[in-house]
Amino acid sequence: MLLAQQKELDSLLSQLNKHPAQDSVQLDLLLDISFDYSSIDPAKGLAAGDKAIRLARLLNNRSRLASAYNYKAVNYAAQGNDTTALHYYFNCLALRRQLGDSTGSAIT
Repeated sequence: MLLAQQKELDSLLSQLNKHPAQDSVQLDLLLDISFDYSSIDPAKGLAAGDKAIRLARLLNNRSRLASAYNYKAVNYAAQGNDTTALHYYFNCLALRRQLGDSTGSAIT
């Protein structure tokens, strides 16, 4: 399973390198990279999550900002840093509630 995850991650990283535009495509790639790293290298997942947070704020995309908070939480949890993970889960939940995203709130 780890090999399949690494192949997917390599593909995402390659796509990111070929897409310099700071847009929703790049944001989605960063989100996927952040999540995928959670089971391989959470520190790199956190770095991708930070980039996703900055880009989501730049694009004023609050829905994807909530996802970035969620994936940062997943990476912190993977590191065993539950206190910080909860902080990001709560940020995600609060934002999803503000957006009226009941489905997203339920799965946070």
